[in-house]
Amino acid sequence: MPPWLETEDEMLLPSQIHAWWQETEYMKMPHVQVFTGVANLLQELRNLDTDSIVARMRETNLANLRKSSKIYEAMLQPS
Repeated sequence: MPPWLETEDEMLLPSQIHAWWQETEYMKMPHVQVFTGVANLLQELRNLDTDSIVARMRETNLANLRKSSKIYEAMLQPS
């Protein structure tokens, strides 16, 4: 799948958008919070543990940095 949306592709545009949505931080990051409406959002905000969220963000970003660093290091190694 190309890194863009194809309007003339066999795959329907909503299917392409769904496929890309699955790869976004909104779907992959463990610290992203979900709410079902304004009332639920307000309830979630009252119980929000920002320290925990920040810690999970830090852990996830550090793990991703290590992973990408290894890939780039491998690419730069002489053959």
